[in-house]
Amino acid sequence: MNRPRTPQRRIQSPRRSPVPRHRSVLAPVVGVVVGALVVAAGWVGPTPASAQPGGVDNLTSGPKQVRVTVDQLNPKLIKADSTITATGTLTNVSAHKVTSPQIRLQTGTPLTDRSQLTANPPPEAGAYSCTFKDLPHDLVPGQSQNYTVSCPASTLGLTATGVYPLTVNVNGTLFDGTTARVGEADTSLPFFTQKPAAPTKVSWLWPIIDRPHQFTPGLLYGASHRLPSGVFRDDALASSLKATGRLGRLVSTALFAPKDVQLTIVLDPELISEVAAMRSSYQVANGSATVAGTGSRAARDWLTRLERLTKRPGVTVDVLPYADPDLLALADGPVGLSARIGPAYEQGLSAIRKIMPINNPLALAWPADGQLDNNTLYTLAGQSLAGVVASSDSLPLTQSQTPTPNAAASIPAQGTTLRAVVPDSQLGKVVGIPRLTKGLRLSEQEFISELAMITAEAPSNARSIVIAPPRRWATSPSYLKAMLEDSTSLPWAQSTSVSDTLAAPITAQRGALQHPANASRNQVTQTQLSTLSGDLGSLNSFSSTLSNQDADTLLTPYYKAILTASSSAWRSDQPLGESFLRDLGQAIAGLQSRVYVVAPSTKQRSYTLASSSSPLVLTVANTFNVPVKVLVQVIPRGSAGFRASSVPVTIAPNSRQTVKVPAHVERSGSFSVMAGITTPQGSGQVLGQQVQLKVRSTAYGVVTLGITGGAFALLLLLVMLRLYRRIRASRRPPEPHDPSVEYPTGEYPTLTRHRSDAAS
Repeated sequence: MNRPRTPQRRIQSPRRSPVPRHRSVLAPVVGVVVGALVVAAGWVGPTPASAQPGGVDNLTSGPKQVRVTVDQLNPKLIKADSTITATGTLTNVSAHKVTSPQIRLQTGTPLTDRSQLTANPPPEAGAYSCTFKDLPHDLVPGQSQNYTVSCPASTLGLTATGVYPLTVNVNGTLFDGTTARVGEADTSLPFFTQKPAAPTKVSWLWPIIDRPHQFTPGLLYGASHRLPSGVFRDDALASSLKATGRLGRLVSTALFAPKDVQLTIVLDPELISEVAAMRSSYQVANGSATVAGTGSRAARDWLTRLERLTKRPGVTVDVLPYADPDLLALADGPVGLSARIGPAYEQGLSAIRKIMPINNPLALAWPADGQLDNNTLYTLAGQSLAGVVASSDSLPLTQSQTPTPNAAASIPAQGTTLRAVVPDSQLGKVVGIPRLTKGLRLSEQEFISELAMITAEAPSNARSIVIAPPRRWATSPSYLKAMLEDSTSLPWAQSTSVSDTLAAPITAQRGALQHPANASRNQVTQTQLSTLSGDLGSLNSFSSTLSNQDADTLLTPYYKAILTASSSAWRSDQPLGESFLRDLGQAIAGLQSRVYVVAPSTKQRSYTLASSSSPLVLTVANTFNVPVKVLVQVIPRGSAGFRASSVPVTIAPNSRQTVKVPAHVERSGSFSVMAGITTPQGSGQVLGQQVQLKVRSTAYGVVTLGITGGAFALLLLLVMLRLYRRIRASRRPPEPHDPSVEYPTGEYPTLTRHRSDAAS
C-alpha cells in the first residue's frame, strides 16, 4: 500500500497565518485519515529489516522544531550481536506544541570514501530502521525531555565492513494534526566484520604553544616611564596555566593519557621562559605602573607537570625556534630576516635547557600551519633536521588518492632529500574544533569514524597518519581524553610515534613544493616585516660597538625580541603583533640612546678656532656596564669651508671621556655644526642625540691666504715690470737736437757721439 505524502513545509501558527474556516473543519478529518493510513502502513509497528519502511521520517527539508542532542552512543566497538543505544535530550525550540513525539534509529548503506563521511549525508529513503518508540510527554515550546532509544545492529543493516550513516529521528504531530519529522541528529557508525589485519597507525603532534606576554626588555613606556625588564603586558597566562586553563588541560591530559599512547609534544621555548619567570614574584603592567602577578603557584605546578610529561614513556619532545616565529614570512621577507631562523633554533633549545632537562629532542621543523616553500626549506635545510611538517597545501597530491596514503613524504633540498610528514587535514579540523556544537559524544564519534574509514578503505594495508591540531588549540579536556583513548583502544587504530611515521614507506604521489595560496593572507604582513628588517639592521649595526662576548650578553634579549615581534601568533592577532613591533622599535631606540655626546651648557656651545687646524673638544658618555667602540663625528650643516675628521674611540663602562676632534676651516667666519657618534661599522647608525654647536674662526683660511698670496705676487710682478722698463729706457740713445726746440736755461740734452763720428 502506498504511503501518503506528508507536507514538505512547516505549517505556520494560526495567529500569524490564520487557517481558513473550511480548512480548520477538515483538519481533524485529515488527521483521522492520516492516522488510519499510518496504522495500515505499519509505521508504528515492528518492522523487519527486509521491509525497510521510510515513513514520514523521510521528510528532511525545512526548519526543525525539536533540537536533538546525543549524550551517549554505545557501544563504540560494534559487533554483529550488538544493540545500538542512544541517550540524550529533546528540546522544543519552536513556538508550537509537538504532540505524540516518537523516536527511532535508522541507517543507510555504508559510505564508500572519506568525502562522503565529511559531508555526513543522512540515510537515504528506504533505509534500514527500527520501530518508532513513543515518548511519554508532549513537547510544549521551550520544554525538554530525556530519551533513550535502542536498536539491534542487525536490524540497522550493519552486516558488512564499513562506516554507516546514522540518524536519530524524531517524529511528532503538529498543531494542525499533520505528522512529520520534527528533529534529527546525524552521525555515523563504524562496523568491522572482523578485527582489521592492518589498523591505521596514528601519531600525534601535541602543541603546547601560546602567544608572547612579556614586554621587550628595556622598553620605554610612554613619554617618561621605563618599565623594568621582565614585566608582563597582562596576567592572562596565570589563568591558562591553572589545571582548568587551556595550557593546564593540555599538559594534564597528555600526562595522564593511556600508557600505550605515543605523543610528540611541541614546545615553544619563549612560553617556557615566561612561565619560569612567573615562578617567583613577577610584575604586570598597569598603566604606567606595575602590579604583582597572580600566577606564581600555577606556574610552578605547571612546570612540574610539564617536566614529568617530558620524562613519560612514549613522549618525544620537539623544540620550536624561540617564540615560534613565522618561518615562511621570515624566509620570504626582506634580506636579513631569514638569517635569524638558524639562531632562533639555537636560542630556543638553549633557553629551554636552562629550565628543564631535554634529552634527545626530535629535530622536527613545524612552520605555522605547515606552510612551506622553497625559500623556507632552503633556510631550514642547514639545521640538521630529522624532517619537516608540511601541509597538504604546500605539498599537494598530484591526484586524488584512495585509500588514504601514508603521511610520509620526501622533499628535494640542497642536493639531498629531506623527510617530511603531511598531517591529515580533516582529522586536524575534527581534533581542533574549538566548540563542540554537536556535543561531546557526537564530536568524538566523528573522530572515531574518520579513523575507521581510513582503515576500512584498505583493511589489509596499514597506513601511518599524523594528527596535528591547530597551534594554539583550545577544546574540552573530556574530548581530548576521549580522542587519545580512541586512538589506541579501538581495533582499527594503533598509536605510533612521529619518528616512526617519518620512516614509513612513501606511498603518496605528491608534486613539487608550492607556496600556499592562502599564505600571504595569513602570515605576518609585509609592512610589519619591513619595519622588523629595519630594526634588525639597527641592532646588527649596534653590535659592532661591542666585543663578541659583550654583544652576546647584552643584545641576546633584543634579538629574541625580534623573534617575538615575528611570532606566528600574530597571524590571528595582527593589532597585538603591531604593538609588539612598536615596543621593539622603542626598545632599540632606548638602547642606542645610552651612548651619547654630552651636550655643553648653552654658553659653552660656541667654539672659537684661532688657527685653520684646531681640535674641537667633546665629551662622550657610556652608560653601559661594558666598553663600547664608537666614531665621534662633527658634521657641518650646509656651510662650506668647514670639515672635521671622524675619531674612533673606546669608552670605558659607565664613564665619560673627552675626545678631541680635528677640525679644519678654509675661511674665517661662523659655522653651524652637529656633533654626534655613530656605530663604527655597517651603515654608521647614529647613537644618542646629536648636539648642535657654533664654531667661529678668526684665522685666515686657505682661500684667504691664497687670495693674499696671489695679490702680492701680482704686485711684485708689476714692480719688476716697471723697473725693467726704466732700465731699458736708460739704455736708449738720445734724440738729435732740434734747433726749433727751446730748452729751459741750463737744461740741454747730453750729446753722445756715435762710434762712427768719433772715428772721423
